[in-house]
This record gives sequence, C-alpha cells and structure tokens, in this order.
Amino acid sequence: MNPLPSLSPARSLVWRIAVSASLGLSALLGAEKAAAPKPPATHTLYMGADLAVEWKGQLRPVKDVRGTSFVVDVDGHPLTIPAIDGELGLKIDSNLKISRTRAEISNLQVERAYTPGNDPRKKYEDKVGYAMGATGVSDLAGFRMRTAQLGASLPNSDPNDAAAAAARAQAAEGDYQRSLETGAAAQDLMLNAQAQMNVELARELYDAFRITFVVSSAKPLNDPYVVIMVRFREKAEDPKTARMLVYAQSLAHVDQRPDTFRLFRGGLPPGFQIESEQIHLYDHGVEVATSVSPKQTPLTAEEAYQVALIDYSTRNRDKSLAPVAAPIFWPEDARARLHAAAGERPFYVRVGPDGRPVGAFEDEGCARPLANAEAAAVVAELRFLPALEQGKPAAGITALNPALLPR
Repeated sequence: MNPLPSLSPARSLVWRIAVSASLGLSALLGAEKAAAPKPPATHTLYMGADLAVEWKGQLRPVKDVRGTSFVVDVDGHPLTIPAIDGELGLKIDSNLKISRTRAEISNLQVERAYTPGNDPRKKYEDKVGYAMGATGVSDLAGFRMRTAQLGASLPNSDPNDAAAAAARAQAAEGDYQRSLETGAAAQDLMLNAQAQMNVELARELYDAFRITFVVSSAKPLNDPYVVIMVRFREKAEDPKTARMLVYAQSLAHVDQRPDTFRLFRGGLPPGFQIESEQIHLYDHGVEVATSVSPKQTPLTAEEAYQVALIDYSTRNRDKSLAPVAAPIFWPEDARARLHAAAGERPFYVRVGPDGRPVGAFEDEGCARPLANAEAAAVVAELRFLPALEQGKPAAGITALNPALLPR
C-alpha cells in the first residue's frame, strides 16, 4: 500500500481563492457590509482526505470503517474489506472541505519504537535476567557449601558418618567453585550485552511507531472513525523510498469528554524515518475538521458559502447539474422548523445562479407558490449549490422533501 495524497492545480487555485476570500470577502460583498462588524467564524476551511479502495478492478469510495476494515458500497450493499498492508489498493485524494463541526485533538505524540523482538533494551534485559539467575545459583551454592562444611566440622562418633559429611562438604565446595565460574561468565555476558545494546540503540533500527492523542468534540460524534496517515522513508537518506502507511479504526463515541487514542504499529523497515503524519476524523462517513487539520482557516458562514460555490463550480467544470441542497450552510434549527411547518409533503424550490432560493412552490412547474407561509419563510433562509450548465452557475429547480431531512 503506497498511496500519496495529491491536490490538482485547479484545486490549488481554489485554495488560494478561498484563503483570499477569508481575508477580504467583505470587500467583495460591498462597502456597506464591510463597514459593519464582521460576524464570528462558524465554519472551518481545511484540506481533508477522501479514500477509495480498489475492489475487483474498480475504485470504490470508503463510506465507513468497522473495526479496522473499510466499508464500501457495491451495488447498493455495504461490503467490508479488511485493511491488509501490501494487499489493499488504496487511493487518497486531498480535497478542499468545509466543516461546521470542529473536534479537538491535543497532546499528539508520534514516535518511532521497537517491536518486542527487535528492542535492544528487551534483549539486554533478557541477558541481565540470565546473569542474575546465575548469581542466584552461586549464592545458593555458597549457602549449601557452608552448611555442608558446618556439618562436617561437628563431632561425630561414627567414622562412616564423618566421612560422608566430609564428602558432602567437598562436593558442595566443588559446586560452589563451578557456580563462581558460571557467575563470572554471566557477568562478562552482561557487560557485553550492555555494550551491544548501546551499539544497537545508536543505530536506531526502529521497526515500529507509536501514536497517542486526546480527542474530544463539543458536538457529539455518534459514528466516528479515525484515519491516520504516516509518511515515512524506508531508508532515511533516500527520499525515493518515501511511502505512506494508512491505518483506520472505528471509535465508540466522541463527545466533550477527552478520550485518549493509542496506536502501536510494527512491521516497518528497520531504520525507517518518519517524515510527517496526518489525522483525519469522520462521523457517519463525513469528515470533520479538527484542531490538527492541514491548512485550516476559520470562516464566517457567508465566507464559507462563497468558497463552497467556487469549489463546486471548479470540481464540476463542463457539467450540467440540478441544484443541490447545502445543509451545512443552513441555520442549525432550519430542519426542525421546516419539519414543523411543512410536515411530510414534498415541494419545489427555485434556486438562483447564486445558490439562494428565489421561491418555494407546490408544483414542479413553479406555477403555484407554496401555501404554507411559515415553510416559505424557512426556505428563504436555506442555501443551495446552484444548477450548472456546462460548468456555469444557472437558475434551476429542485425538490425538497421534509420527510427525508434528518430530525
């Protein structure tokens, strides 16, 4: 698996326009608006990541993560694909994204590590344990020798018993001398092991990495998962050996209470060098901005909307499309108010080239204005991505079904 995120020249241009918008969009909206106090930033513009998995020769967008496996859609049905290094075709696209939700990732630590079988300290500890065991054997042999010598030194009226005691003392002394030789060899082994450990530590032949961070979100994330991307070099001195390792894992729940995430991953080439890392957080398959998102810029709702319009036209150059609802730019209570006012009956919205609603109607031909004045008032607050004709914004009509909006 060797995916490298990329950003097309067109998207790079959109990024530059977006940043310029965040710095001076008020001037584009007119001097009268520019004179008014700038509204607070409510959205975050950032560089996100879209993943696709190759399945039977076709790239399929990742819709979810279960455990550490990717979930894709195949003919309308979810398919779970285990993420096995070296066997999974994975494509990553860096894309400009806007989020109204922003999670916090803090105390991020990324470090190289050793697997237990390759850890010089563990090898040293094993040899030290052997040396200490040999020392213990020597101590026990010394105790037995002194006990046997004491027994041989006591008066004994039976010559046979006295001879046997002397033989035991002599044998115990022999055992003790041999244990001293073994202990000395063990001490030499321990000194050599320490020297070898220092040499191996200096070579830095790490074959694993460890990542820890704390995650929280003021807005609860009920179906979250995290995607971690670590760019590394197999050979530290050779940029051509750069690779990307991708790890995904579902999370139980993310809310305002800080929760610590830990990942230890082995199997990397010994001596690898970490170049960079990225952490991407998703909820219900949609990426959420975080405090460590790349190239993030805070935007007001209007700035974010204008950036989205530019990006939408750029991504769909030369296409002809109907208007699309953009709930991320709706007032947060708009769905609930629309449900309450319009009930379950669908209606139609005429959308102007600027993405703003021109009117709400009972029929697709827009001959009969929506009779429910309260619902029409809510529609006026909504925002859409406009219709496109050959990539150019145009007026259009779209259906809006309150029954299909999440409550």
